[in-house]
Amino acid sequence: MDDYFLRKGDVISFESPREPGIFMIKRVKALENEMIYDTIKQKETKVPKGHVWVEGDNKRASYDSRHFGCIARGLITGRALYVIWPLKRFGAKLTLFNDDGDEDND
Repeated sequence: MDDYFLRKGDVISFESPREPGIFMIKRVKALENEMIYDTIKQKETKVPKGHVWVEGDNKRASYDSRHFGCIARGLITGRALYVIWPLKRFGAKLTLFNDDGDEDND
């Protein structure tokens, strides 16, 4: 996926870096060369070139970059644009979040 198509806050699908053939969907929290605070290791991590840092919206129950590290951009299979569940939100555009976790009006 080209750089200009991916930004922080995007929801992406990707192949699991630890379980090939398993696909996941998470929110991009940091792009290459950015610093991100890993709340599990309790330290800042720099995202390497060609990688992204992803986290689930429900941090307490999410298996994400805090567990398996940064993911290579080559594992990214797509970007989610619309909500399909719950049905009452079907067709709504996905919300972007800023660094504070607050909704952004993009």
